[in-house]
Amino acid sequence: SGRHGFEEKLVALGYNLGPDAVDEVFDTFKQLCDKKKEVTDADIEALVDALSGEVPEAYALVSFVINSGNTIASTSTVKLDHGGAYLEEVAKGDGPINASFSAINRMVDLPVELDHYSIRSVSEGGDALGEVTVKVVCEGQRVTGRGLSTDILESSIRAYLNAINKLAYQREHGHAD
Repeated sequence: SGRHGFEEKLVALGYNLGPDAVDEVFDTFKQLCDKKKEVTDADIEALVDALSGEVPEAYALVSFVINSGNTIASTSTVKLDHGGAYLEEVAKGDGPINASFSAINRMVDLPVELDHYSIRSVSEGGDALGEVTVKVVCEGQRVTGRGLSTDILESSIRAYLNAINKLAYQREHGHAD
């Protein structure tokens, strides 16, 4: 309860905000509490994301190629743009998403571990948008990343890169906005 409890909840959800940002999100949270009977974790995450904006893309997705099946090991080739320099890695994994994340880990200079992965449909039909949410841990710090696409593999890669870009931004600036 109160601001301190709210701040602990933000940390549990993977956010590491400065005092001013916490104040801003908490004020919006209180307004939402007045309007809604129950405020969910997803509501809080949406508030933070809406107020914080996107961080710069230290690593931007250029392309990916995945080879997967039930009789072969999954492999993924991922190409990233890192400040104008192209990086590309290939990795095997227990599935196409695991292989993609492993390829990304080979390119980024952060000891990132996947802590949580979830998929949800945000629209209906054959061309439904799929939103992937990941929570990653890097040296004890939890960060949430999101990706959206009609291709769930692309959503997954974008979510993972979103989390990595947040970590890179926080390391460079000493906090998250």
